Amino acid sequence: MIFFKKKNDEKQHESGNSQNLSDFITNGEKLYDIANIHVISSGDLNFFKKLLTIFITQTPETLSKMFDAYERNDFEAITAYSHKIKPSVISLGIVSIVDDLNDLELGCSAAESERKLNKVALILNEVILGLTLEIEGVA
Repeated sequence: MIFFKKKNDEKQHESGNSQNLSDFITNGEKLYDIANIHVISSGDLNFFKKLLTIFITQTPETLSKMFDAYERNDFEAITAYSHKIKPSVISLGIVSIVDDLNDLELGCSAAESERKLNKVALILNEVILGLTLEIEGVA
């Protein structure tokens, strides 16, 4: 589970965050699209599962590092981590946060960084839950 942080506060679970998924996603909008991953894996279910598992395991670690960098006011690190996860986000069709990652990568104010980091974490948390179900559904 991904946690959200507010500057100078302890970790708080998403239910303590004032932002909700519905604030960013309209009805019927998909959080992700794995069609590209199916193409990349060329029908190899084990490879397909491996690609999704890599995203599921590495993304929370990267998000944690992004929040730690925010706590330290290390916006250069936030830029680097945003750049690191953006290709995976694009490959998985997570279009709702691409602009936010671009903004974080290019640098934005501390207040905007916090808002964008929380949005990115909220969306990616839901994507990770969905991808976990996708993997469980693959024979």
